[in-house]
Amino acid sequence: MTRPPSPKAVPLRIELREVAPLVWRRVLVPDRWTLADLHRYLQWVIGWTDSHGHEFQVGDGLVAPDWWIQEAWSEEDASRYRDERRVSVVAVLSELGAHGEFEYRYDMGDGWEHRIVIESPPTSM
Repeated sequence: MTRPPSPKAVPLRIELREVAPLVWRRVLVPDRWTLADLHRYLQWVIGWTDSHGHEFQVGDGLVAPDWWIQEAWSEEDASRYRDERRVSVVAVLSELGAHGEFEYRYDMGDGWEHRIVIESPPTSM
């Protein structure tokens, strides 16, 4: 019987945009995590309280929680979204490449935007 591949650590650099001085974090996350898992981790790492809406922009597409997609203004808007519980970190890595980047938006009223850069893995893991 073939074993599934072991999870791998994906290094990410998270930068809070449009603040000075620059606020950033470097983290390692399992590639098997979904973007819903990543959202919960980012809330903890950055110190947010998970009391507002959020979404990820991956390439030209949007990824968000199901309730956020349901709140979309129209069926056309909702069709632009993918459910964050069904998009894995490894899928984002596959879509964007080893040095890609994507956005994490939190609290659309205040407009907290984060740049997430996929970094090269450390040489010794």
